Amino acid sequence: MPNSKWLWLSEAADRIASRLTQAEPERFASRKKALRVACNQLLDEAYRGDIKVRGKDVVPKEEPQFDPRKWKVPKTEFWDPIHRQKRTRSPLRVELNWMKNCILCEAEGAEWIIGSLQVKADDIDHIWPQQTLASSQLAAHDSPASDETKAKPELTNSGGRPSIYKDDIIREMIRIANTPDGLPDNANELSQRLKKLNLPHWPDGGPSPNLIPGIVKKYYDTSRPKT
Repeated sequence: MPNSKWLWLSEAADRIASRLTQAEPERFASRKKALRVACNQLLDEAYRGDIKVRGKDVVPKEEPQFDPRKWKVPKTEFWDPIHRQKRTRSPLRVELNWMKNCILCEAEGAEWIIGSLQVKADDIDHIWPQQTLASSQLAAHDSPASDETKAKPELTNSGGRPSIYKDDIIREMIRIANTPDGLPDNANELSQRLKKLNLPHWPDGGPSPNLIPGIVKKYYDTSRPKT
């Protein structure tokens, strides 16, 4: 790795997959599934602009070369999933090669390559933090769970991409609040409405049943305009 503060795109996906597995080992028992979800989440974050990806233009010669001094940051639209779908008629086609850390782009008959794709390690660690357990938590993890503990499921996803649902749900609450009708008068009604939300970049299965009511309970009163 040329710089310790940067990770190759494939290396970043591998780190994310490990942390998804660490956070939800039962859900990501398959390494292949964890890596697939990790790749999708990484590209979604790049498309949203929360992660900066840098690369270098490759000169298409007999042996592709690039100028080592010229790093560039591709526009976020390059990570729009619609450009990677072969069945769509997008004006820009993007084919990503994870093994070579590059993308092949095609638009209006022209083709070009952006290689040596990297992301900052700090960005990955911020969005997908490594999970650490305090000694008391480790003791609780090793001991049999009581009936009372079993009856109280967590309201949030502890790890992986912890805010992927929360951020989107809060944005949707704000969007609804800004509509002419505003937020529903009843928090339960708002929860039921938000449970129908299903965004394309969300992992399979979506948020847990308790997550949305928990977020609504926390933010509903403060989201409503004061009268």
